[in-house]
Amino acid sequence: MIDIALVSYINTRPFMDGFEAKIKDREIRFHLLPPVDCATHLHQGKCQMALLPVGALAQFKNISIMIQRTAFTVYADIRSFAVQKE
Repeated sequence: MIDIALVSYINTRPFMDGFEAKIKDREIRFHLLPPVDCATHLHQGKCQMALLPVGALAQFKNISIMIQRTAFTVYADIRSFAVQKE
C-alpha cells in the first residue's frame, strides 16, 4: 500500500491518473487534503509521497523531490529551492 497526500483541488486529478497508470503493482490510497495538511501528513509519516507547496519544503531535512523523470534528494536544511528549465 502506498499512501499519497494530494491537494483537494480538481487540477490534482492528472496526478492521480498518472500514479494509477504507473504504479500498478501496489495498491494506492489517496488522501485529498488542503495543501498545509499534505505537508503535515508527510512530516508525521502518514504518507510516503505528497504534493507540497514549495514553502513547506523548509520543514524537511531528508526529502526527494520528483519533477517528471527527475528526482532531487536533499540531506540538509533547505533554505531555498529553484528549478529552471533550460
